[in-house]
Formats: sequence, C-alpha cells, structure tokens
Amino acid sequence: MSHSSNLDITKLLHALDNEENENIIANNYEQISKEKNDILQKLKLGKDILKGLHQKLKQYRYVDSLEGIRFGAYIRWISLKNPDPEKIKLTNGGFICNIEILNDDIYITVKNNMNRLFKLKLSENLVFQKLMQQEQVILSAMKYLNKN
Repeated sequence: MSHSSNLDITKLLHALDNEENENIIANNYEQISKEKNDILQKLKLGKDILKGLHQKLKQYRYVDSLEGIRFGAYIRWISLKNPDPEKIKLTNGGFICNIEILNDDIYITVKNNMNRLFKLKLSENLVFQKLMQQEQVILSAMKYLNKN
C-alpha cells in the first residue's frame, strides 16, 4: 500500500484485534447495503421516502439479533407497531445503555441526546446500528483486498 493510502495499518491491526469486530469481518459494504435495502423494501414505502431513508442510514447496518448489537453503539430505529406506511418514521436515535433478554425477546435501553431513556423491543422495531470507526476500517480494508 502506498503512503498516500487512506487505510491506516495501525488502525486496521487494532480493529482486527478487537473481538467485538468478529461479526463485521464476515461482511462487506455491498452486503450491508443489500440487507438494509431488503428490509426497507418490505415496508412498501414510496420511492422518494425509501431514497431518503437510505441516505439517512448510509453509515448504518441493520441488526436483528443479539450478536449484532453492540453496547454503547448509536442506533436509529423504525417502530413496526403501526403498519401504516404513512406513519413510518425513522427516529433520531440514541446510544445503547443496556441489553436484556426477557420472555424470549431482546430489549434495548437507549439514551437519546436529551438524556431520555427508552426501552425498545427488538422484535417490534427495525434497528439500524451506526458503523463504528473500527468497523469502517475493516470494511474499507476488505473492499481494498477484494479489489486486488
């Protein structure tokens, strides 16, 4: 790699050493985009609304299991409680403060920027987790390696 490359080897090695990044190593940007698109398409939204959601969720990945959820990560979500496409709204989001398993469901406690706490039931929401810097480094490295 050239000196002018924007891929920092030290950051990459640090990211690869972090066990929390195991899930992201098996992914790539295309796969993350496809999963996001597939789940958003199921909402049967208009083209412009769908395009807006994709733009807002550019640096996010869809998570639907405990393995994908990271304590301290920033998430945004869409409630599935109201099936009316006109009422579907992407929240501003917040940081994951706690993760619990109760009655075979996953509950995520989130703190927003106004210090309010929310408890989300994973099965009732589409949850999108912001890619952390280390995850972005790994994804960029994988993209670079797959090109060459």
